Amino acid sequence: MKEHIYKNLGKYGFLGAGLFIILAILLFNHYWSALGVNPKTTMLPEITKEYEEFKDYTTLLFYLISAVGSILSSLLIILFYGAWKEQHNKTVISDEAKKVWNLLVELSIETLDLDHDYYNLQVSDYLYFNENKKILDKIENIKKNTENAMVRFDYFNELSGSKDASILYMEFYGIYKDYKTYLEKIGDKETVSDIEVTETDFRERLCEANQNIRLHLRQFILA
Repeated sequence: MKEHIYKNLGKYGFLGAGLFIILAILLFNHYWSALGVNPKTTMLPEITKEYEEFKDYTTLLFYLISAVGSILSSLLIILFYGAWKEQHNKTVISDEAKKVWNLLVELSIETLDLDHDYYNLQVSDYLYFNENKKILDKIENIKKNTENAMVRFDYFNELSGSKDASILYMEFYGIYKDYKTYLEKIGDKETVSDIEVTETDFRERLCEANQNIRLHLRQFILA
């Protein structure tokens, strides 16, 4: 309802202002027509043939419309500012959500790329894990970009104030922490085949948490 009102604020403001001015004029007419020789009150008085009375009437009516218009202008400015401010805040949050969403998409692509490298490993590549520079570089890049995404997502949480986002962040952080700890414990004599399944499982869990966050961010981006 609030969003609908903000969207049609101009239309409602125009109609409301017109109605308020008409009511003010009718009320003014009611009390004005009680003066003079004819004490009968009416909200639509007959046009007087007395020039001075007509001049007084139109002058006061002009001042009334000006006063009502000034009040309505101030009120509409406040309402339009409130609508603009809320939309501006939504835009800021939406932009931040897009930045996090893009980082998470890049992570998913990097994960698929690493899976592709595992799939295409030659027999000679299945030697010591810590000596396979190609795999190590891609894992380090995934770790770095994951940390960047988490920092951005944490900043987004502060802006949005979403409790669901905080839960998703902690889930993502917990999986990444376990993943990083596992990588740090890999020995020099372990081969690629020794760690491939476990390492891939960790990244799949990160991808699942990644997707959950993207689905959460979607509502802010589309808003």
